[in-house]
Amino acid sequence: MCPLLSAFRRTCPPAWTSEDLHRLQRRCRLLTSLLGKLQWPRIMHFHAFGKMHRLPVRAQPGVQKLPLQHELEYMVGFFDGDGCVHHGLPRTGCALSIGQSCEKGEVLLRFCQALGGGIYRHAGGKGLCKPVIMWSVQTPLARQAAAVLGRLPSLKQQQLLMASEWPSSAKQRAALQPIMQQLKREEPSEASLCCTWGYLAGFFDAEGCIRVKPVSTSVTLELSQRSIAILNVIRDFVLEKVPGASAMIYPSGRYFSLQMTSPQANIMILRRLLAAGLEVKRAEAYVALGLCSSNHADVREGLAQLKGNQSRYMRLDSAGCLRAKAINNSHGRLRYALVRGGREVADLEHQLGELKHMHNLGCTRTRLATLRADIRALLRLGASQVGSPNSPTDSEPDGQLH
Repeated sequence: MCPLLSAFRRTCPPAWTSEDLHRLQRRCRLLTSLLGKLQWPRIMHFHAFGKMHRLPVRAQPGVQKLPLQHELEYMVGFFDGDGCVHHGLPRTGCALSIGQSCEKGEVLLRFCQALGGGIYRHAGGKGLCKPVIMWSVQTPLARQAAAVLGRLPSLKQQQLLMASEWPSSAKQRAALQPIMQQLKREEPSEASLCCTWGYLAGFFDAEGCIRVKPVSTSVTLELSQRSIAILNVIRDFVLEKVPGASAMIYPSGRYFSLQMTSPQANIMILRRLLAAGLEVKRAEAYVALGLCSSNHADVREGLAQLKGNQSRYMRLDSAGCLRAKAINNSHGRLRYALVRGGREVADLEHQLGELKHMHNLGCTRTRLATLRADIRALLRLGASQVGSPNSPTDSEPDGQLH
């Protein structure tokens, strides 16, 4: 019998059945529904560079400092990932904006200090979705900001160049809106794009993900984007600049995913990104760089604490990683037995089925405990159910785009 299976059996109450598992799953669904109805209290501050900054933050006119070349490359990469060029606004005509979690305001401060505008509340938090803050700059400063960002090749360069000359006349703006909409839909040519380490640091901060797999001591880097052209350019850049790198692009729904899977090359990539100004994922990168066989579980937990809440309830804890490894090993033994033939095939199939059942049970118990802890934490922060007398009534953002 698998030692891990015996150990996990000892941690479970006796006679756990499929009905017990279904009961736990029903509890998870009920708590997930409750969590989705909890509205965060209205935020008054955001966190950046180890300090709390009171909202809203508005740049003082005339004190902006134009970014240096490497800083501009980073900003263009970040804007390609998370930025938006707005057009057709009734009062101001055009604007630039970037949204971020209220806990990660460093990049927004950099944009505000370099290009003007302000940082405002954008969306209240609800359930796992944390409150969102937004940097926005509107005309006439938006024209200047767009001209600065439009200096370098990028996904949104043509939109930025058009925004930099956005007319004041409503009639002229109306004539240009269909062209801007077409630019937003079009896939740019790879020849019009360019990648540098600064650009990649900004783009990775916006769209990247650092992963440590449950069953291996290796770091995987991933970039997701709707545009395959920029992923092709980044892939070619990485393969040229990093010896031994492995980079493949896969379709993922409406998006494409660039996955870099060579452990040693990924360590080199992370170091180059840190040197190029990686900011949002700086702490994650340092945690991943410390990965070794003896701290695999600690590194995964450290990354989980630093990441956002996407797939929070699908992540495996340390016990889940051990179970996943045991299932992989059991699969290997079964494949070998099937090729060789023998009486142990039936026993291995039964053991594999029981391991999978125990793994499902363990993951469900962990998910239930995490849901309870998250709900209690939100309630301690002052969250309330949507529609209750204590729920925030002012959900309008401070910096509306006019």
